[in-house]
Amino acid sequence: MGYCSMYIAIGGITMKYAINLRHQRLLKYLTQKQLARLSGVSQTHISSIELGTEDPSLKVIFKLASGLNICYRKLISCEFECKICSKNYYD
Repeated sequence: MGYCSMYIAIGGITMKYAINLRHQRLLKYLTQKQLARLSGVSQTHISSIELGTEDPSLKVIFKLASGLNICYRKLISCEFECKICSKNYYD
């Protein structure tokens, strides 16, 4: 599995989602606290998701996507191009 050097690679869906969430949040220049306000998901829960210690429910995925103003598919995709380090990542 390829991974951005900004992240620690840990296998599994939870970490893929965590990486996508953090990546999309950073692209919008948002802190976890700002995303929490925009999405209605607590900052603590966002932190846990990004660390890969909690699995987000489908409801939370939709709330976070809405807060980021993106399609939920960008959060659950296993393929993306990192705009921060200009690399392509595929599962």
